[in-house]
Amino acid sequence: MSDWTHRIDDHVESIRGRLTAIRRHLHSHPEPSGEEHETARYLADVLRDEGFEVTLVAGGRGVVIEPSGQGDGPRVAFRGDIDALRVTDEKRVEYRSTVDGVTHACG
Repeated sequence: MSDWTHRIDDHVESIRGRLTAIRRHLHSHPEPSGEEHETARYLADVLRDEGFEVTLVAGGRGVVIEPSGQGDGPRVAFRGDIDALRVTDEKRVEYRSTVDGVTHACG
């Protein structure tokens, strides 16, 4: 592996607990498509805490970050769905859905 790959792996490992907490929060507070207002606000707050400039879009149901100080070089875009499905969460874990009939079940 290259040096940058090791640096990424090391960084992800160093914040594993925080990433797990974020994932579990999102999983336990699902919102179906068209209703992702609290999810978007939560993600915006997390990203702002990390120093990103954040804009809520799509009527407050989406999040866009624009990196600053990166110059004119290449950029990478990431896209992810934040809506949940209207499916009952059958898991018996501490972070299971707190919303009856709605869960994140896409993988």
